Amino acid sequence: MIVSIVLYNGKQEWTVAQTYKETLNMHELFSDHVLDFSYILLDVNRYTEKELLQVTNVIGTVFLLDQHVDDRELRARLYKLHLIF
Repeated sequence: MIVSIVLYNGKQEWTVAQTYKETLNMHELFSDHVLDFSYILLDVNRYTEKELLQVTNVIGTVFLLDQHVDDRELRARLYKLHLIF
């Protein structure tokens, strides 16, 4: 089994097609005979700080620190993480 996951941390909203079939030109001509799959999108910036602080594991911490924030906010988040762990 293969599970495709995209971890996105860009500033812009994710607008790329989420199925393989949608990336092919004229896929409609082949109907259901074209291999297709979708991926799980993990958009780091869609999670709130509160949600990520409640997830007390490495993934929540990485997402919290990977979001686009200024230096002051990053220091504040590191301090909050210090209090949790």
